Amino acid sequence: MTRAHRFDAAAAIIALCAFTAMDAAMSPAQEQVIATLHLSTVQYAWVSAAQFLVIAISAPLIGRCGDVFDKRSVLAVSLALACAGGLLAWSATSVVTYMLTQALLCAWVGAGTVTMALLAELSPPERKASGQGLYQGATGFFASAALLAADPVMGALGTLSVFWLPALAALPCALFLGRRLVLRVPRTARSERPSLRQLDVRGALVLGGMLALLSVALQFVTNGGWMTALALVCLAATALVLPRWVREQRQHASPFVDVTLLARRDVACIHIMSLTLGFGTTAIYVLLPMLVTAASASGASYGSGALVVGGLLMPTGLTSVLLMPLYAPLDRRLGPRGTIALGMACMAAALMIPVVWRQSLWPLLACTTLFGAGISLAFTEGITELLRIVPSERGAGASGTFQLAKTIGSLTAATVFSVVLGAGGEAGAVASLPQLSIAFAIAAAASVAGMLVTAGVRPRGQAPAGLGENRLAPGTAPGQLED
Repeated sequence: MTRAHRFDAAAAIIALCAFTAMDAAMSPAQEQVIATLHLSTVQYAWVSAAQFLVIAISAPLIGRCGDVFDKRSVLAVSLALACAGGLLAWSATSVVTYMLTQALLCAWVGAGTVTMALLAELSPPERKASGQGLYQGATGFFASAALLAADPVMGALGTLSVFWLPALAALPCALFLGRRLVLRVPRTARSERPSLRQLDVRGALVLGGMLALLSVALQFVTNGGWMTALALVCLAATALVLPRWVREQRQHASPFVDVTLLARRDVACIHIMSLTLGFGTTAIYVLLPMLVTAASASGASYGSGALVVGGLLMPTGLTSVLLMPLYAPLDRRLGPRGTIALGMACMAAALMIPVVWRQSLWPLLACTTLFGAGISLAFTEGITELLRIVPSERGAGASGTFQLAKTIGSLTAATVFSVVLGAGGEAGAVASLPQLSIAFAIAAAASVAGMLVTAGVRPRGQAPAGLGENRLAPGTAPGQLED
């Protein structure tokens, strides 16, 4: 890695650390944001659903742009969009401006997928796990700091500083990466330069439409009456369009999503594992604050303020920092299958703790610490192995579909958890402890399923099957699959 490459990677990581801190701070800051903008519960739910949808569409789109165009330029543009969204929050006064703010801010997630592919591209084979571990550790450290600092910072600078302050910190990094757009002199003929034809815009639009239908279906499927009927119609439409879209992607010379590559056993298993990660993260960042409030109301010996929630969630990021020296040794000793399985097992054990032991802070701290260790291992090893086995020209797109699977998992988990919590029959503001226990048990079961799925990941060094026709021909030598 040259000095210029190190500077580019450092600028991307610093910017993403700032936005990761913003994302982490939203957990303890959620109630204050709702109160500041005078949002109703329904409005906030719609904004959250729209945010999930934008992430689901933009992550693979930005990732694919990173494969087709220059990764550093794509990083600069996506980070600039996220910075614009954060700065727009300075004047957010309504649900419309807040929704626009969140839509623009979602570009940082896509920037993260390009950054992971860039790190894999620049790192030698024996240091790929260390490179991804450095990224996860750095973002984990900033997430931990944000969970503690969110309350005092919002008290001093205002609630919406949780959005515009990270944007101010990331803006110089976006400008640094953007210098390439100004200084670079094209060295190739116009006919040889990347174009939108390589992006498969039609395939991207159809995928976005299917994700929109899925999001609407998950939003309305539990409402009853005509809304449930609308949700079922959306699911039926998605089921009709999906096979045709898959067929077109297989036949396209440069598909938006390489479904032939996704059909490989190891690639598919890693994506299914990512989907189960969505269940776990939703349980920790959504259900745990609800559990703290419910346990406090039922007589637990701790409070339920933002500082308590932030302190409980802090280990989820701090463990990423502490595990940094272990990523590469575990990758060498246990291999991808063993490391991912270990991470998923830690997550499953962590999510069972609130089911049986929740009346004091210490078991909940043990839960978040063990969960942080588990998701750090599973996510880091999963993305590292994925970027090892896919062709380098598909790395950023594969990172995008990995994030897409995790987002769909979060959407599905939110729907399942809302059904479970609504089945308690109590219409109070505080969730029922027994229903929360059931929801945590479901999340733990999803993590166990993710652990079992890792059995489909091939041991390192085993020759993979042919990839099909639209990227690599069957019988491609294993050595040609390395980045």
